[in-house]
Amino acid sequence: MIYASQGLGRYKNIKAVLENIRLPKRKTILKPNLVTGGLAATHIDAVRAVVDSIDIDIIAEGSAVDTGELFSSLGYKAIAKEYGIDLVDINHTSDWNEIEFLDIYGQPQKVRISRLAKEQIISLALPKTHDHAIVTLTLKNMLGFVHPRDRTKVHGYVSLFSKAMAIKPIRKVASHLSKFKVLRKLYSSTEVEKERYILGAKVIHKNLVTLIEYSKPALGVIDGYVGMEGAGPTGGDPVPWDMALAGDPVECDVICTKLMGFNPRKVGYLYYLKAPSSEDIEISCEIIEKKFKPHPKYQLQLMW
Repeated sequence: MIYASQGLGRYKNIKAVLENIRLPKRKTILKPNLVTGGLAATHIDAVRAVVDSIDIDIIAEGSAVDTGELFSSLGYKAIAKEYGIDLVDINHTSDWNEIEFLDIYGQPQKVRISRLAKEQIISLALPKTHDHAIVTLTLKNMLGFVHPRDRTKVHGYVSLFSKAMAIKPIRKVASHLSKFKVLRKLYSSTEVEKERYILGAKVIHKNLVTLIEYSKPALGVIDGYVGMEGAGPTGGDPVPWDMALAGDPVECDVICTKLMGFNPRKVGYLYYLKAPSSEDIEISCEIIEKKFKPHPKYQLQLMW
């Protein structure tokens, strides 16, 4: 069952979809999506709705820019203090396990993943188009648990943006500037030549499946108050929607992908996960569909 709500505003939509959710009593981590700031980031009101509904022990994220700067500027430090919740920058943790991703030639390469990923995770994501994976929702959000220097390997190669973000002063500046859409458009790893990009498209979905099979969230929550279309996941345009979804993360992503106007069977990681058809997933109420404009490289992304 996927719980859905629409038309109540961000906070009330999320509260409504979590009303009937029950999780086992164990350490629970809330994983928002703070790839950068601005429209690309999980809004603090969405976080408040979750912590008002479910007992959260830790809020954890590993941003593509400076996580600490985003925690401060977006209100995460304040809400963690208010609720007595630990706030963890995954990028600066010390306990890592190893899994294997494929490079663009299909050869295995080791990547480090935080041991926190094995805890009970609530993945709180936004509906966004993506510069490689077509859409990014609750499952793709788990990439934040991968070591920052290994994260871009999900594409099969290390991007120029990733190399730049390895320099601390640049990360800090990028965090501050990420509230501006025109600058967020630069935060992408699509600058490679066409052939390399297509090779990346062929492995990213397999790598995401490896990640998800290692650490599938216990619960997926999608804050669809405002989504992002076009040049997502950072530089796209807003899509007002005023809805929320919650439930099994795979089913959540299937339903949301369909509602965004994409065929879930054409999203590689959902295909490889043998995700159920949207017609076979029960949803608590009807949600008005929004046809998101795909990423400019959408046709190349389909060549996985």
